[in-house]
Amino acid sequence: MPPFDVRIPLMSLPYVLKTKPTEVPASVPYLKADEALTQRWQQELGIFSEFKIGIFWQGSPRFSQVECRIADQRRSLPLAQFEPLTRFPGVRLFSLQKGYGTEQLTEWKSRWGIIELGDKLGDFMDTAAVMMNMDLIISVDTAPAHLAGALGVRVWTLLNSAACWRWLLDRPDSPNYPTMRLFRQQKAGDWEEVFERMAAELKRLIK
Repeated sequence: MPPFDVRIPLMSLPYVLKTKPTEVPASVPYLKADEALTQRWQQELGIFSEFKIGIFWQGSPRFSQVECRIADQRRSLPLAQFEPLTRFPGVRLFSLQKGYGTEQLTEWKSRWGIIELGDKLGDFMDTAAVMMNMDLIISVDTAPAHLAGALGVRVWTLLNSAACWRWLLDRPDSPNYPTMRLFRQQKAGDWEEVFERMAAELKRLIK
């Protein structure tokens, strides 16, 4: 490293600067999807008149790292948990999931009429362009949740009962992302209650 007078870990800066939640910069969007890609997806998805929900239900298990694998087991969930959101007419689920977890689509894709888009997404720019054409993004605590928040699109983030510190405690919103709503587990491992709450909120949203 070059010579320096002071060093501090990046994530310690809020503590040292005494940053309060109300002072967190939250000017979104600070990321922007490629306009040509966004328009292309607008044309492709225009055939669907329903309320479009893009979903992510699993993170990367990172099998070689035990702690990361355990953390992923807590944040990821079975695709079957989304069933309460399929009860509403006029709602369509779009799978934006890539890699791990997509094997679950075999059982639920045709039953729920899920449109699978993950295999058409080459990188996060593709994902961002699709997100701009969704009415709502629902994601477990993974990179897509942060991408949606940075794009300024409506996103619901699913948090386990021992969620990462970045989401703070006992609040349904995030100072970093004004368009994000947090749905937290009230009890460890209980996703059913979370999805029933989300279903009730979705019912109000699509009225």
